[in-house]
Amino acid sequence: MALPGADDRIVSHRDAFRKAKGTGPLLRWSDLSVAERALIVGDLAGRCQAGATPDRSVFLAVIHSWGVMCPHPQERRSYEDFPWSELPVAFEERQWYSCGVCECIVINR
Repeated sequence: MALPGADDRIVSHRDAFRKAKGTGPLLRWSDLSVAERALIVGDLAGRCQAGATPDRSVFLAVIHSWGVMCPHPQERRSYEDFPWSELPVAFEERQWYSCGVCECIVINR
C-alpha cells in the first residue's frame, strides 16, 4: 500500500528488480526519499506482524526485495574476500566487496 504522495520511483524500481529475478542496479538507502523509506519500513513491519522475527536477515531480505543495498557506511572494505582496503579499488580490479556490518555482497561501482 503506497502512502499519499509517495514517489513511484521505488515501486517501479522494485518491480523491475523482481522481474529481473533480483539482479540489476541497487538504489542507495541514503538516496531514498522519506516516503520511499516509509514504504520499505511498512513492508518490514508487515512481515514482522505476520510472524517474522525482526532481525538483520529479515531487514536485509526486505531491502533486497525492493532493490536497495544495505545502508551501512564503510570506511574499509574487504574486496572479494581479499584483505581490507582503506582506499577504493577500481571495479576492473575487484568487482564486489562484502559489508563488514551485515555481510551483504555489494557490487563495487
